[in-house]
Formats: sequence, structure tokens, C-alpha cells
Amino acid sequence: MSLEKVGAGSLEWAQSYRAYAGAAPPADTTKLVEALPAATAILATLVEEMRAGHTKTLIVDLRQNSGGTSALVNILLDYLYSRDG
Repeated sequence: MSLEKVGAGSLEWAQSYRAYAGAAPPADTTKLVEALPAATAILATLVEEMRAGHTKTLIVDLRQNSGGTSALVNILLDYLYSRDG
């Protein structure tokens, strides 16, 4: 499926991809999604960097957030408050 057929959110996807990858996204949405890292990998890296930097405060900016899944909140909390760290 081409990026143009994704709908109104395609521009936001393209901008997010460009900001993350530093390059234009692939035109094929399958390749676009495959190129994005899993949210759990991003959260794991975030928490590792926070621990290494002795970060005491995390601010999550949800402005202009159009929604998502609450399961990610539970995953982030698990990373932040796991017994390992």
C-alpha cells in the first residue's frame, strides 16, 4: 500500500519518520512500518539512558497527542519501576 492511501495521518507519519530517521520515509507503508523501531525498544533505551545519567524526573509531553494505546503506559512503568534497576 502506498503512503498516499493511508489517509489524513500520512503527513504526520512522514514527518515523524523523517524526524526519527533523518531521511524521507519509504513510499510503501509496509516498508515504513518495518523500518520503525518497536516502542518497547525505544522505552528500554530511554530507561537505560535515564539510569546511566542518574535522571530523577521524567516529563511526558502529551500535547497534540491524538491517542494511542494505554498498554504502552504499563510497559513504560514496568521499565521505570522494575526490580532490576
